Order: sequence, then C-alpha cells, then structure tokens
Amino acid sequence: MEKNSSTQSSIVKAAMKLAYENGIQNVSVKSICDTAGVSRNTFYQYFENKEAVFGGSFTSSDEEKMAALPNIFLTFDSPLEQLWEFIKIDINRQMALGPKLIGTFAVMNVQHDSFYIEDEENLSPSLTIALAMVKKMQRLNEIQNKSDAFLLLRAICGCIVGIDLRWAKTDGGFDFKKEVYDQIMGILLPTAKIENY
Repeated sequence: MEKNSSTQSSIVKAAMKLAYENGIQNVSVKSICDTAGVSRNTFYQYFENKEAVFGGSFTSSDEEKMAALPNIFLTFDSPLEQLWEFIKIDINRQMALGPKLIGTFAVMNVQHDSFYIEDEENLSPSLTIALAMVKKMQRLNEIQNKSDAFLLLRAICGCIVGIDLRWAKTDGGFDFKKEVYDQIMGILLPTAKIENY
C-alpha cells in the first residue's frame, strides 16, 4: 500500500498535540490514533512505535518549510537571509512547543540518531535546500567561512540540537531565537548583517 504524506503528517500532528497537552509519557498509540482519526493498522504502516513518531517529529516540518519556500525566495534575494527565514520556521515551531517538550524530543532524537547527517545523498528535502543555500552564500561571498558546505550544515544542525537541550535544561531561561541566530552567525561568519532578524 502506498503511503500518504498527509496521513503521516496527521499522525505526527496528533502526537505533538497530545504530548503538548498531556506530556509525552501519557501519550499512547491508541490516543494518537483516536486524535488523528486513523486505525492502529494505519498507524503501524507509517511508524514502528510511538517513539518513532516523536523521533521523526523534527523532519515533519519539511512540508511546512517547502510550502514556504517560494515566498522566501520571492521576498529575500540573499541566500543568507533565505536560510535564516527557513530556519526561523523550525525556531517558531520549537518555541511554540516549549522547552520541556523540545527537550524530550531532542533526547529521543539523539537516542535514535535522528539528527545524524551522514552524507549529502541522504538529506531530507529541507536540508538539501539548506545545503544549496550555504553553497550559494559561499559563491556570493556572503559568508567568510569557506569550509566544506556540507560540514557547515552539519555544524549548524548539531549546534541547534545543543541549543534545544540547553533551552530545555534551563526551562526556557534564555532567548532561544537569539541564541540560534548568534550561534549560526558564529559558524558562518557572514560578511553582512541580516536585516530581517
């Protein structure tokens, strides 16, 4: 049977909603199925278990980011600004979920190696776009860091995971968006300041 991305997205959204409302430990496969309006059989066509839903939760924003891409490209000429707008979609999502939930998801994703980026060929669609943006920034001399673009992308992703965990540990004790911005700019070393912070 062919998988439907909207069904998968519905399952993830239902799980996230339940985790936010009740805490992740109180979410069951049954409650996810009931909220998403799918059968257990349908659930297991997409996910091995409850943890797999949350393990893939960060990649579920790919649809949202890809839908926003045309507007980002039309609004911003600079690949640096385009990348920042792209990243802000995840930032806004994470801030809406809050530090406790993000910390739980981050730990689960680390345990399941969901954040590990092995090679360029196996990147998600949004990471493929982000990599292209980094390469274009280098070509246009928008950033000073001329290290391998793929390694820069890995550094950005790893940095964000670390910020997620720190934000959770401090119970949201710092400005999440500013910290992500400062760390990413420190990695890329831009030659100009982003106007649309």
